[in-house]
Amino acid sequence: MEIRSERGYSQLDLARLSDVPLERLARIEGGIERPELEVVLALALALDVPAGHLCAFLIGHDQSMENLARNGKLLRELFHAVKGTVQ
Repeated sequence: MEIRSERGYSQLDLARLSDVPLERLARIEGGIERPELEVVLALALALDVPAGHLCAFLIGHDQSMENLARNGKLLRELFHAVKGTVQ
Protein backbone atom coordinates (compact mmCIF):
# COMPACT_ATOMS: atom_id res chain seq x y z
CA MET A 1 0.00 0.00 0.00
CA GLU A 2 1.53 3.28 -1.11
CA ILE A 3 0.17 5.16 1.87
CA ARG A 4 1.73 2.67 4.28
CA SER A 5 5.08 2.88 2.48
CA GLU A 6 4.98 6.68 2.45
CA ARG A 7 4.57 6.61 6.23
CA GLY A 8 7.57 4.28 6.52
CA TYR A 9 5.56 1.39 7.96
CA SER A 10 5.98 -2.28 7.19
CA GLN A 11 2.90 -4.47 6.98
CA LEU A 12 3.74 -5.76 10.44
CA ASP A 13 3.97 -2.19 11.80
CA LEU A 14 0.57 -1.29 10.38
CA ALA A 15 -0.99 -4.53 11.58
CA ARG A 16 0.18 -3.79 15.11
CA LEU A 17 -0.89 -0.12 15.01
CA SER A 18 -4.34 -0.89 13.62
CA ASP A 19 -5.05 -4.22 15.36
CA VAL A 20 -5.73 -5.75 11.94
CA PRO A 21 -4.21 -9.23 11.64
CA LEU A 22 -1.14 -9.29 9.40
CA GLU A 23 -2.60 -11.95 7.11
CA ARG A 24 -5.77 -9.92 6.63
CA LEU A 25 -3.81 -6.77 5.91
CA ALA A 26 -1.83 -8.64 3.25
CA ARG A 27 -5.09 -9.82 1.63
CA ILE A 28 -6.49 -6.28 1.67
CA GLU A 29 -3.33 -4.82 0.16
CA GLY A 30 -3.27 -7.60 -2.43
CA GLY A 31 -6.84 -6.82 -3.49
CA ILE A 32 -8.02 -10.26 -2.39
CA GLU A 33 -10.23 -8.95 0.40
CA ARG A 34 -12.35 -5.83 0.76
CA PRO A 35 -12.30 -4.44 4.30
CA GLU A 36 -15.38 -3.60 6.34
CA LEU A 37 -15.93 -0.05 7.54
CA GLU A 38 -14.42 -0.76 10.95
CA VAL A 39 -11.20 -2.01 9.35
CA VAL A 40 -10.99 1.01 7.04
CA LEU A 41 -11.42 3.32 10.02
CA ALA A 42 -8.76 1.45 12.04
CA LEU A 43 -6.30 1.62 9.14
CA ALA A 44 -7.05 5.28 8.48
CA LEU A 45 -6.49 6.11 12.13
CA ALA A 46 -3.21 4.17 12.23
CA LEU A 47 -2.02 5.82 9.02
CA ASP A 48 -3.21 9.27 10.11
CA VAL A 49 -5.18 9.84 6.91
CA PRO A 50 -8.86 10.71 6.40
CA ALA A 51 -10.93 7.54 6.02
CA GLY A 52 -12.38 8.88 2.77
CA HIS A 53 -8.88 9.15 1.34
CA LEU A 54 -8.17 5.54 2.24
CA CYS A 55 -11.52 4.44 0.74
CA ALA A 56 -10.69 6.22 -2.50
CA PHE A 57 -7.31 4.50 -2.59
CA LEU A 58 -8.83 1.05 -1.96
CA ILE A 59 -11.61 1.59 -4.50
CA GLY A 60 -9.13 2.61 -7.17
CA HIS A 61 -7.65 -0.90 -7.16
CA ASP A 62 -10.73 -2.83 -8.24
CA GLN A 63 -13.39 -1.56 -10.60
CA SER A 64 -15.39 -4.76 -11.31
CA MET A 65 -19.16 -4.26 -11.15
CA GLU A 66 -19.49 -6.43 -8.03
CA ASN A 67 -16.81 -4.50 -6.22
CA LEU A 68 -18.13 -1.13 -7.36
CA ALA A 69 -21.42 -1.99 -5.66
CA ARG A 70 -19.64 -3.17 -2.50
CA ASN A 71 -17.40 -0.08 -2.47
CA GLY A 72 -20.42 2.17 -2.89
CA LYS A 73 -21.93 0.56 0.20
CA LEU A 74 -18.66 1.14 2.07
CA LEU A 75 -18.66 4.82 1.12
CA ARG A 76 -22.32 5.21 2.20
CA GLU A 77 -21.51 3.60 5.55
CA LEU A 78 -18.54 5.91 5.96
CA PHE A 79 -20.66 8.96 5.14
CA HIS A 80 -23.31 7.95 7.67
CA ALA A 81 -20.68 7.16 10.29
CA VAL A 82 -19.20 10.62 9.91
CA LYS A 83 -22.66 12.14 10.15
CA GLY A 84 -23.40 10.02 13.21
CA THR A 85 -26.37 8.24 11.64
CA VAL A 86 -25.13 4.65 11.48
CA GLN A 87 -27.78 2.36 12.95
